[in-house]
Amino acid sequence: MPAPSGSAAAASGPTARLRELGIVLPVPPTPLGAYVESSDAGYLLFLSGMLPVVNGTLAVRGRLGDTLSVEDGREAARIAALNALAAAKQHLRDLDRLTPSSTRSSPCSRTAG
Repeated sequence: MPAPSGSAAAASGPTARLRELGIVLPVPPTPLGAYVESSDAGYLLFLSGMLPVVNGTLAVRGRLGDTLSVEDGREAARIAALNALAAAKQHLRDLDRLTPSSTRSSPCSRTAG
């Protein structure tokens, strides 16, 4: 549920935290396939296909432990997370409408072990 305007929760929401950290969200990427990037149902927001895309190109490719180092994987996850936040902002018009969720799914390709 959205935080009331002017409340302490709104003042310390995602937008303020991103500003504090000096993070500027990218333009949400165009989906690389035939799918809807974001949709909502009631108070739930669903995001799909959040990849490490920069300027329309997959910025990081490979498998952790094979062709990608932990640092490469961390950067890929950072880019994908920023893209997810950008897509959420585009869909909701305001990131401060977000509330914590109990379910997250982030598949990652890695070697066995």
